[in-house]
Amino acid sequence: MAKYITITIAAVALRVAMSVETLLGPKFDGFIESKRKAGDGAWRLGPINTGGPKRNRPENLSRQASGLYPVISPHFNGRALIDARAGKITYPYPKSPEIDFDSRLICYAYSHILALNHGLLLHATAVERNGQAYLFCGPSGAGKSTVAYLSWQYRVLGDDVVAVRKAKRGYHVFPTPWWQKSVVDFDSGHPVRIRAIFFIEKSGRRWLKPVGKDEAFSAFLVSCIHYFTYMKRPLVDKAFSTALGLIKSVPVYKMGFSRNGDFWPLLDKELNID
Repeated sequence: MAKYITITIAAVALRVAMSVETLLGPKFDGFIESKRKAGDGAWRLGPINTGGPKRNRPENLSRQASGLYPVISPHFNGRALIDARAGKITYPYPKSPEIDFDSRLICYAYSHILALNHGLLLHATAVERNGQAYLFCGPSGAGKSTVAYLSWQYRVLGDDVVAVRKAKRGYHVFPTPWWQKSVVDFDSGHPVRIRAIFFIEKSGRRWLKPVGKDEAFSAFLVSCIHYFTYMKRPLVDKAFSTALGLIKSVPVYKMGFSRNGDFWPLLDKELNID
């Protein structure tokens, strides 16, 4: 019999029906709640009882109030459907489920839930220093995990996927369960206001170069947001609006750094960090 657990990421709760909780792995431990009760407004993710074998049952994401948008997706090497009228996402189990299937499906769900809540899931590293957060973006191999390692003395919020939501003042970044290195501090209840964004590249020397907002927005969409291919209007418009608002709200730079060099003194000088 499936057991419901409640996961909270970026202050948004999701109730997940799972037959084996341990399939999520220890990275989710800091994000699972035990006090939240059913019917308290959390989103829901669980199997639809179709009467067939488990692999043919779709997953669904629903909320008591409808508000999702329709989209067909090739994600997970299959097709996912968001039914606006029914307020749910359906997806059939794969024939041979992988251990991290539930984790990836939850990530898929949150990409849509956050877009509806002035938020984003970002492929980026985030570091908190002196009460402010700094985002480091770039394609795979650019050095995001290296930045996290070089920032071990500060609070690393994430080195792979982080969540961002618009707040009354600025934009806040939150940890997620999707991280790679042990230096990550995934205290799920501690959002931090974003101070600046850096598009990083490995270099033989340390340098910073301011980036114009148009160039920054284009680079941000390409390197940080990977789910637009399975998200359609009007939901994608909400995500675009949130991304543009974030880029406009903080300074953006290109940054070169070396694997063995401390780049934080350069940032201190440029941004007048205390």
